[in-house]
Amino acid sequence: MRPRSAATALTLTLGLALAAAFPATAAPKQFVLKDQSNTALIETKAALAIMAEAIPGDRMHKVYNNLRWGFASQVEGGVTPNGTCVITARVMLLPATVGKSLVFNPKSKITVYDAVPGSSREKCSEIATAKLKEAMSAMISSLLK
Repeated sequence: MRPRSAATALTLTLGLALAAAFPATAAPKQFVLKDQSNTALIETKAALAIMAEAIPGDRMHKVYNNLRWGFASQVEGGVTPNGTCVITARVMLLPATVGKSLVFNPKSKITVYDAVPGSSREKCSEIATAKLKEAMSAMISSLLK
């Protein structure tokens, strides 16, 4: 085995460091997502997952730059004393800052409502999840029409 020169060793080390720093596949583009929902109705992680799943990837990124825009959701409501589940689900497209914060100046917002009599807390939570999906679907449809 032939000894390597210092320059060759340095070149090899730098090449390996650059290969490790820039993987072959780029990370998927992701919008800033925020949720301010009533956690008794829908957990924050579940709401963020619903929002992320509804965004149609490259098609959305071509229309709205993920570095400049983000989505915020809010699901409120609950079961009234007479057993009616009342839900309001809102999704907004908001400008994003460099620090991944959202500025409350909505470009677009969608709100959906529902009231279902004779509901338990568990059923109301299911309705809240369905309404957030409906609101996010309507938002994406309106943005990509």
